[in-house]
This record gives sequence, structure tokens and C-alpha cells, in this order.
Amino acid sequence: MIAADATAAAQLEAARKRVAAADAQVGEARAAQRAAADQYKQSLSQITGTQAQVGPATGRLSEANSAPQQVAVRRGKNRFEMLINSKEHEMHHRAQLMVIERLLGIVPHPTRNRQRPKESAQRSTT
Repeated sequence: MIAADATAAAQLEAARKRVAAADAQVGEARAAQRAAADQYKQSLSQITGTQAQVGPATGRLSEANSAPQQVAVRRGKNRFEMLINSKEHEMHHRAQLMVIERLLGIVPHPTRNRQRPKESAQRSTT
């Protein structure tokens, strides 16, 4: 019977420890819930403040859109100048791509095309 009392006492102590651990978890959960509620209230107040700022900004935007737009058009470009400008623009981007290829260790195709005839001429002479 003494062994049974000792076992019952140990079980009771283990149960009390589990209850205490559960109480601690409940306390942590309640603290986290309060923190989440406070954060929600703070976010809600930020949203309200932002919405108050959006109203006047929307009004200014609609005023700006209703104002007559002035588009600066440069006159005097003939077709040749427009073609030259587009070609220069293309060459600019092509050069950018060639720089990127060289940074990646790739030989750009114009360089490869120039090297091929030189290599074949060297092979034929040797």
C-alpha cells in the first residue's frame, strides 16, 4: 500500500506540473493575443490616417488631369533625322549588350565574325 501511495503521489505531482505548464502556455497565448490586438489597433489608426491623406491627394490629381495638357513638340525634324535617331538608339543598346556579353566572358558575334576570316587565312597559309 505504501508503494501505491508513492505512485499516486508521483502521478499527482506530474499532473500538477502539467497543469502549471498548461497555465503558463495559456498566459503566453493571452499575452500574444493582447499584443496582436494592440498591433491591429495601431495598424487601423495608420490606415485611417493614410486614407485621410489620400482624399486631398486624389483631388489634386483629378485637378491636374482636368487641366489642359501642354505637350512640347519639337518641329523641324525631317525623316532622315528621325531615322538617324532611331539607328543611334539601336546602336546604343547593341553596345550595351556587347559590354554585358564581354563581362560574362562571351565573345560578341561581331568580333567572332571578324575573327573567322583571319583564322581561316592563317590556316590556309600554314
